[in-house]
Amino acid sequence: MKKELENKILKYLKEEYGSKIEIFTYYSEFDNLEDLLKNIECINDFENMIIETYEEAYFLYTNELIKETIDYLDIEDLSEDLEAEINDLIIENIEVIYPIKDFLDHYIKIDVLCDFYDEANYDFTTNGWIRWLVNSQGYKMKDLKDENNENGFLKSVRSELYNTTSHMNALTFLLEVSVRDYLKMKEGNYKSLKIENDIMCGMFDTWYGSGSDLSIELEKDIIINKKNINRVLIETTGKQAWSYTVNNVYGLIDSCWRDSYKLMEARKWKSIGSK
Repeated sequence: MKKELENKILKYLKEEYGSKIEIFTYYSEFDNLEDLLKNIECINDFENMIIETYEEAYFLYTNELIKETIDYLDIEDLSEDLEAEINDLIIENIEVIYPIKDFLDHYIKIDVLCDFYDEANYDFTTNGWIRWLVNSQGYKMKDLKDENNENGFLKSVRSELYNTTSHMNALTFLLEVSVRDYLKMKEGNYKSLKIENDIMCGMFDTWYGSGSDLSIELEKDIIINKKNINRVLIETTGKQAWSYTVNNVYGLIDSCWRDSYKLMEARKWKSIGSK
């Protein structure tokens, strides 16, 4: 391609399209996002999945752009390689912005299962979480054991223990989080999780699909260290391998999962979709 023609094409592309091609989000993709995320373990896998999903849209967009550029040039004798050369100029000079940020900012429902005092090594049959939770709210175990103590939090813990229907239970919190934070948790790229006192929580058995009332009434916000989070289950339309989710078992309304949380980061985290 002659330099004069190349400059003419680049000038047209810059005037008409600028320096970026932004691929817009298909919001229907959000409908099955949870199912797509089931097998995603890290941010790079997620970003590659989004790029693959929108490659066809990019291909169609650039084909239209190439046709419009050729129409603008109004050249009678077109070389066989002109389309390929224009495509190369687009690739070299126009940045493609995939809708990764839109997906990272989307909120999903998750179940956070905790492990205190080495509960996992005893198949979650020790209820080690009780002491930790009682202490986190400013009480001692003797307060919990005192049936005459009518404190709302203590009564809710007793009720949770009385009404459990299985022997393997983990203290579980129901959260609505951004995909970005969900992936940080999957990667272990955080220090701790701060949960506000309006979050729904209680005893849940993910292995047998059982549990208790999920009605512990927190008085204070709590901070859970990363080491005390055993697993994070994403709410999907079907049962996950060897795991039931809370919604699989209880069929709760969406408002039971709340975004009253803050992820405390261990280090700076950046993705392709971050600003």
